[in-house]
Amino acid sequence: RFTKHFTHSRLYKHFIAPICLFIVLCYLFRLNIELAIYDIYNTMKITGIVLFILGLCKLNATLIRHYYINEKMTWPDAQEYCRYHYEDLSTVQNLSELQLLSIGTAVYSWIGLHRNDENASEWNWSGGRDTGFRRWGSEEPSSLSGLDCVRVLIRTTKWSAAQCSTLSHFSV
Repeated sequence: RFTKHFTHSRLYKHFIAPICLFIVLCYLFRLNIELAIYDIYNTMKITGIVLFILGLCKLNATLIRHYYINEKMTWPDAQEYCRYHYEDLSTVQNLSELQLLSIGTAVYSWIGLHRNDENASEWNWSGGRDTGFRRWGSEEPSSLSGLDCVRVLIRTTKWSAAQCSTLSHFSV
């Protein structure tokens, strides 16, 4: 249904991150040799370059963390879209990350949290990892049957369970 292509997230994961690591390792190796040859000034200059490159790698990783998709889909369709074009629906690890999702024009936005099919009292991230972070709204999560997917109320950053067939914006 969706065509696969390289995105910023995949580009970073498969190309930019390994290149950054290679550059850092080259400079660290060069740094060890230059310690014996150059004075402290040159060593500090090289260290500055290494720190600058590391900073760029970290900055790049931070900037591509979440994307807001200004299109409404059901939770399963949003998950499928994200898996083809990016990696998965957003997984939130802390409040700072959750606040990054508060960008966009939507009232609600799907995230990757959903009810466990085998144990209705458990909630799992669609990517498979559990961050332990939760930010449920009052009287949530709902124990009502059929409210199996989670979306964020953008204004408050609180989570609510909803029917997976509901149309909503989403974040990757």
